[in-house]
Amino acid sequence: MSLAGGGAKKLWQNDSIHYQQARCTSVAKDGFAYLDSRITGFSTLDMKSGKLLGQHPHIYHMSQGSHNWTWHIATNDRVLTSGVLMFSDGDLEVHDADGDMNGVEGLLDILKSQGYPASPLRSEAVEEALLKYSNAIRLDDDVTFVEIRFRP
Repeated sequence: MSLAGGGAKKLWQNDSIHYQQARCTSVAKDGFAYLDSRITGFSTLDMKSGKLLGQHPHIYHMSQGSHNWTWHIATNDRVLTSGVLMFSDGDLEVHDADGDMNGVEGLLDILKSQGYPASPLRSEAVEEALLKYSNAIRLDDDVTFVEIRFRP
């Protein structure tokens, strides 16, 4: 989109990219757009022409599971960092006293409350928060994270 002068004008459209509502994360840097969609994967577009320059499968499909979270931290035209966090089912299947499971949203809430991904992952603090949620002495399953962080 061009926003100069008389309002927004469509410059181009690329139909080979799926733009998931509230899920597709896009970042622009140095004339390129980087998009993350579970449907069409990680894609790179030329911002002037809309031409698809590269596409790779999304981590969701490569890992054949939903135990991951991809993210980008960017400001203006600068990517500060991006990455993927993969986690085990033991991070998700923690039950409280009423038997309610924390799930993905509960884990993401814990991570965000600790400043992640802008701050480093502190697995001990996550485990402590999961124990507090469960009101248990110990967790029934492992708490495992694998983080891949890219810094331009």
